[in-house]
Amino acid sequence: RNQYWWHPFFGFGVDQGLADFTVNIQAPERLRIAVDLPQTEVVADGQRRVTARSEVPTGAVTWAYDEEWRPSAHKVGAVTLELFATPDYAPKAENLAAPAERTWSLLAARFGQPELHRMAVIQARGREGNGWHFLSNQAIVTGTAGGAPSRGDGFPVRAFFDHEVAHLWPRPA
Repeated sequence: RNQYWWHPFFGFGVDQGLADFTVNIQAPERLRIAVDLPQTEVVADGQRRVTARSEVPTGAVTWAYDEEWRPSAHKVGAVTLELFATPDYAPKAENLAAPAERTWSLLAARFGQPELHRMAVIQARGREGNGWHFLSNQAIVTGTAGGAPSRGDGFPVRAFFDHEVAHLWPRPA
């Protein structure tokens, strides 16, 4: 099952509960691994080895896996947007790039650049429903489908995806 790992946790926003993480995961090659921290992977001898390191101190790490994902990466300004999803996932990464860049540019102009170079969208097919469920560090976790990034044609106007991207500013957790 997909996992969460908690360091001695004193509550969100409490610096004493934060730490620098290095996570090493080894799994059969057929499994794709997504960590909510910047990650690298090596595949050899039928094994996938993923190493993830925090860029800023954090209180928890989330990781997920799926045999059907086909990961892809897209540049959004100076940030890499990684999508861990099945081929039928909607929206596609190219449809998330423009909203992500718009939100990133707006918030960076007002509050400065966060100390991050990567954000990910992780499809958690084991979670019920669709939609943008939560942000963990540098990853937005969704249900089977992420759904529309925003809704401007009714009341109230909503920015579902942008809301999760905005969480990267106060503290990426």
